Amino acid sequence: MLKLRITLSLLAVSAVVSPSAFAAITTMENACFSINFYNSGDSTYNITSSADWDNSRIQQTMNAAQLWVDTITNPAPLQKIKIDLLYDNSLSGSVLGGSMSGMYFLPTSNPYDFATTTEAKWKLGITLDSTYSWDVRIIINPNFSFSANGFTRVLVHEIGHALGVASYLYSSNNARSPYSNLWDSLLVDSAGNRLATDPQYATKSAAVGQKIYLSDGTESVQVYNPATFSQGSSFSHPTDDDSTITRGTILNYATDPSRTDEVCFSELDLATLRILGWSVIPEPSAFGLLAGIGVLALAVSRRRRSRKLA
Repeated sequence: MLKLRITLSLLAVSAVVSPSAFAAITTMENACFSINFYNSGDSTYNITSSADWDNSRIQQTMNAAQLWVDTITNPAPLQKIKIDLLYDNSLSGSVLGGSMSGMYFLPTSNPYDFATTTEAKWKLGITLDSTYSWDVRIIINPNFSFSANGFTRVLVHEIGHALGVASYLYSSNNARSPYSNLWDSLLVDSAGNRLATDPQYATKSAAVGQKIYLSDGTESVQVYNPATFSQGSSFSHPTDDDSTITRGTILNYATDPSRTDEVCFSELDLATLRILGWSVIPEPSAFGLLAGIGVLALAVSRRRRSRKLA
């Protein structure tokens, strides 16, 4: 049975379309994704878009989607993964974007409770009820001057959350959720105690600020977990330590929207995806854009203009 749970994770083919406001929602597709671009005044799930999409941003979005198609070696999903994309002025000043995913509740014999609809369709090969109009909703803060590659990187990051790079274990209240996804089921402390089941981590305050890892027993990556909890960011991003931003890592929690270097998955990104059960290319992949457009590398020092990805 398909149940839809909405959760927010905070932080990121060509066609001819008019650069002006569109009379209808523009939909673009590649092998795995179908993306709806909502313009100013268009609404989806109680959010109304605050700006229009132009050809350049649409192409940058499709570049981001194609990088995932070129990186995940699992067969294409039986159903297209449906993404709604819109600008949202209500995002806080430091947040570049955020994503929201539908959830598929798995049979009770499964060691974890649910997967995103993207994981269900693509990794698990499950055909879902087509009455749900979207699998992922991505919101973008329109109040930043993104480079072309910076914008593509933000979209790659947010799609990554839909692939399961996200924690749902602790919300803004202190209690641990009784439900977990694969990511949460693999979170451990330095002694190997599991956050999802160990009694000492029944509250968020017991886990915040500790060194926490995503581990499948073979590979392990450290997870972003600052002493001050940040909803949508804490526990939901790989990192190299508690204080620095891993250079070149797309799935980390912050980036500089003005950088223009190539969008490229780091080994830390690929290790994170492998731990989550995705089959990925064996080496970090680079996605070169046409017409000399480079792509932004994530991982910047806080001394630069880094902004949060959720």
